[in-house]
Amino acid sequence: MTELNAQPGTRYLSIPRLCDKLSRRKTWVYDLLQQDPTFPRPIRINNRSLFDEQAVDAWVKSKVDQAVGSAA
Repeated sequence: MTELNAQPGTRYLSIPRLCDKLSRRKTWVYDLLQQDPTFPRPIRINNRSLFDEQAVDAWVKSKVDQAVGSAA
């Protein structure tokens, strides 16, 4: 888990919302946390795991850029 250094306006996603955003299941997220060190780490607030939405968006963009770059 990472330390909370929230900026004003920062949005956090619960695991169900993260799954909706990525169109994936919870098990995929848990597997990704184990296998991909670049995937944003959750923070814990009141026994809930929350993901920084901007960090998730940046991770997705980096994966898309990587895929597009390797396809060219």
